[in-house]
Amino acid sequence: VSGSRIRSRERACEAGCTCRGGIGFAVHILITFALDAEFAPWRRLRPFCPGKWGLADAHWTEIGGAQVGVVLTGIGPRQAALKVSEIVWESNETVRVCISAGLAGALRPEYRLADVLAARTVSTGSAQGPRESRVIECDPSLVALAGEHGAQIAGRIHTADRVISTAGEKRRLAAEAD
Repeated sequence: VSGSRIRSRERACEAGCTCRGGIGFAVHILITFALDAEFAPWRRLRPFCPGKWGLADAHWTEIGGAQVGVVLTGIGPRQAALKVSEIVWESNETVRVCISAGLAGALRPEYRLADVLAARTVSTGSAQGPRESRVIECDPSLVALAGEHGAQIAGRIHTADRVISTAGEKRRLAAEAD
């Protein structure tokens, strides 16, 4: 890590944050939100330091002894992949865990407003059906840990680059995702 990056993070944190921008922490957790409005409740809970993670603008804090960086990605899996690549390929700090957080609509009636879900798998792609989708497996130990702390375990969550708005699209997706 270059000295200039270290100094800029430390200056930002002198404004009232307690984190140190990744310096001296063994665990780095990346949390992504599509939009600033999704991140806003987190900022009310604790101070975050502005900084960089690779080429991406980030907001840093410490949670439970881990260095946590929040990055706003924009909407959809393509935007998220582009933003995360700015971190993975352009940073000396290793991402140990990546959590995609934010607001979503459920495809199943058992999920209620404000439920926290942890998915075993995430599908991306078309709302036209499973043949058009790619599936990403989530770490089973992290899913289990989330469940132990109150999250409902979902078999599969689907991510899209737009709002799934028609009843027909929602029915097709509900056959494969939660």
